[in-house]
Amino acid sequence: MQRKIRILFLAMVIAGCLIVTGFGNSASAMDMASKEGIFKVSYTSEPEAIPIGQMISWKLLVLTADGEPVVDAKISIEGGMPAHGHGLPTRPQVTKNLGQGNYLIEGLKFSMPGRWVVTFIISSGGKTDSVTFPLQLQ
Repeated sequence: MQRKIRILFLAMVIAGCLIVTGFGNSASAMDMASKEGIFKVSYTSEPEAIPIGQMISWKLLVLTADGEPVVDAKISIEGGMPAHGHGLPTRPQVTKNLGQGNYLIEGLKFSMPGRWVVTFIISSGGKTDSVTFPLQLQ
């Protein structure tokens, strides 16, 4: 539980420090290194323009720091609206390993416009790291 609180706090700090301009509700080509640099992570959204109040899915690509696909990752998802103090209205999860480091995330829903964060906690090969994506939805 303390780990989740620390991760959520870190996500809130990161979200508060990042300025996302021109991003709107589009979720194409967003990629980041994980907190400790163990993984490189990117996602695409289906649909690309993130709607408010509708269930969507993301395809997550997880690579090693050297750019090799992570084919055996265990991934959990957290997130929410730091300014509002609440989490995601759903419990998104990995529903399919698509191969070559790609994972299908289903059950994402953003219930209102504003600043959101989505954090992926990734474990593979005895290593665990996290990455937090900030979103500014309109």
